[in-house]
Amino acid sequence: MEIFNYIFGISTALAQNVNAGEIASETEGQLTQLVGYIIGQIPLWITAFIVLIITFVMARIAKSAVENKMAAEGFEEENKEVAILASRSANAGVLIVGITIALKIAGIDLTAIIAAGAFGVGFALQDIIMNFIAGVMILSSRHYSIGDSIKVGGIVGKIVEIQTRATILRAFDGTKIIVPNADLFKNKVVSLTSNPFRRIKLEMGVNYGEDLRKTMEVVMKAVESTEGVLAQPKPAMRYTGFGQYSVNFGVKAWVESRGGWIKIRHRMLLNINKALHEAGISIPYPIQTLHVSQEEVEEEKIVMESGGESTPESSQQQLEPAPVIVEPPAPPKPISTEDVNAQTWLKKSEPQPEPQPEPAPVEQPQQVPSPEIPPQPEQKPIAGITPVQPAAAPEQPQQNPEESQQ
Repeated sequence: MEIFNYIFGISTALAQNVNAGEIASETEGQLTQLVGYIIGQIPLWITAFIVLIITFVMARIAKSAVENKMAAEGFEEENKEVAILASRSANAGVLIVGITIALKIAGIDLTAIIAAGAFGVGFALQDIIMNFIAGVMILSSRHYSIGDSIKVGGIVGKIVEIQTRATILRAFDGTKIIVPNADLFKNKVVSLTSNPFRRIKLEMGVNYGEDLRKTMEVVMKAVESTEGVLAQPKPAMRYTGFGQYSVNFGVKAWVESRGGWIKIRHRMLLNINKALHEAGISIPYPIQTLHVSQEEVEEEKIVMESGGESTPESSQQQLEPAPVIVEPPAPPKPISTEDVNAQTWLKKSEPQPEPQPEPAPVEQPQQVPSPEIPPQPEQKPIAGITPVQPAAAPEQPQQNPEESQQ
């Protein structure tokens, strides 16, 4: 760190209040010392750079050597986490030692670097260090390993790789999921395959009229004959209760966790359905029961027999008028003197109709008396001769008063 002392010495000399000659001589001396220091440090810096290159190469060699050693002893297949942790520790150890030696050769004081590193860890490198430590804890605890299926925070997948910063999961649909190691370390993790065996369960139901003991025998034979179902522990079936449409029961069976339990459950469901169908046992579907009284049935029968016409009682009920609500008339509004005067003024201002002439009296026609006909003497009838009746006098037409007036 002497190079910084030379640089700060030159700036201090320039800041002091001395004459120009002294400044020039002092500055020249400082520059000469700086150039001499740089020339003297170049071999050391080259050596430090070479040490850094050798350090990175040795770190890779150490990591590969540890991995090969673990694989030769069988740790690669049984304990992948131990092999990963050992190889990464060897790599990190060689890097730390090599970088420290290179800095010492270059003449750099590590005190300032350590202080700056601690400050960076407190702020910028906090998440990185936390994930790194969490990854080391995950590998060392071995609660779950590579190849296990886990569930964390609603995410379900198979562990593909545990890195320094994160763990790589592959979902059942092939999606790649990256979960930080800190989240795995702090949150609840459900391991689905850490246990070599897994229990699967099916919920079903049969009609109320079926023989429950026969149903149990048929279902158990179908489950035991399913490929992939373990004989020990034995499968089990229990009736769970009376449902709305059926008698419900549950079937439980044990399978291997890494043996494709989803496919085994699928085959078991198909076998149970086929066995129940062959035995004549039906699985119910939603049913609704409608209760009708005898009176309603008789009324409906009468309506159907009468050709769809309604009964007198129903007609009377339909034709019965609804009650009419009559509201009382509103009381008359009192008429004030101003209203009376206004009505009188309006009547006077209205135009009066012209008087019509009276029609002339219509003279009634005088009735002319009809001439009297003298009575005829009574004639005696003669034998063999029919008497002739006298002709009636013609009726005079009545004249219309208007015609007579004309």
